[in-house]
Amino acid sequence: MIKIKHLFIFILCICFLCGSFVIIDAKNLDLLNTTVYLTGNGIATRLHKPVLEEFANVNIEFIRLSEELSKTNDLIIPSDSWLFLGTPVYKHKQHILGYAEKFKKILCEKPAGLSTDEIDQIKNTINQNQVLFRVNYALRFLPCIEEIKEFIKSNNVKYVTITCNANFNQNPPNKPWKNDYKLGGGVLYSILPHMIDLLNYLNFQENLNDITFQSTTKVPMNDIKLYSKTLSGVNTVININLCKNFDELTLKVETPDRSQTFDLIDTSENKISGTMYCNGSLSATSGISPWRISFKYLLENLFINPQDSRFAKIEDAENVLKVLDIILLQQKTQ
Repeated sequence: MIKIKHLFIFILCICFLCGSFVIIDAKNLDLLNTTVYLTGNGIATRLHKPVLEEFANVNIEFIRLSEELSKTNDLIIPSDSWLFLGTPVYKHKQHILGYAEKFKKILCEKPAGLSTDEIDQIKNTINQNQVLFRVNYALRFLPCIEEIKEFIKSNNVKYVTITCNANFNQNPPNKPWKNDYKLGGGVLYSILPHMIDLLNYLNFQENLNDITFQSTTKVPMNDIKLYSKTLSGVNTVININLCKNFDELTLKVETPDRSQTFDLIDTSENKISGTMYCNGSLSATSGISPWRISFKYLLENLFINPQDSRFAKIEDAENVLKVLDIILLQQKTQ
């Protein structure tokens, strides 16, 4: 009789444990069951869609955001869905202001507006509508960034240099607005924001009173060397040229007695020599692109833990645009 009683209790325990595992699994699956609405014809198709397709429990819906904001009243959007805003930079503010009431989760492409004036309007709107707002500064999620942070933490850093070379601007732009910086064209709004944010994320935020730059083109459009010094005295340099015949993306950290260069591409595939790769390696359509790899890591966290401290928020976008504002102001006075 006692043995039967013990057997009965044992079976109940097994059933309870099995039921618990089912509940846990279901809970984890629910975290990934979501719909992502994609906008735009550029980054949305080159990067967002192909990487999202690797997530089995994510439903992808393309949506065209109407310029007539009155039409947003017809939209019925599930509260747990995401809007991935991949429209041109000059449309960011308008689309966020017009759709923040409908979408309570928004991942916006960098730099989230054209200026700090636009950021102020965006910030007010997302706060009023209680929007979970994140900016796609995905390089923060590259696995090697943790190694870089550890190196920085363990050394007396004096200089930090980010170098980016590619052929992105050798051919005429495929969209007219990319020739106009007032609409978000040029290196100023494409690659440079990623580099500024990466420095900020590594605690090397530029001193806004100590920023200078050089460029062979106005605004600048194709290349830039941005010099600054942090409040703690660390010299920073961002060196970008998008008319090169090779690809390269490195971050060099220098101390009084040594230097360490981190290759952010770091693969044997398409390598020419050292930290130089064949053109196309940095493209968002490339499987070895740091932007593509980091975006996948970003998504893995976005759907499960959007509060992760690595995510760039509206304040981070604002810090980037403060630097762009200064560059534009200096450009006008030169």
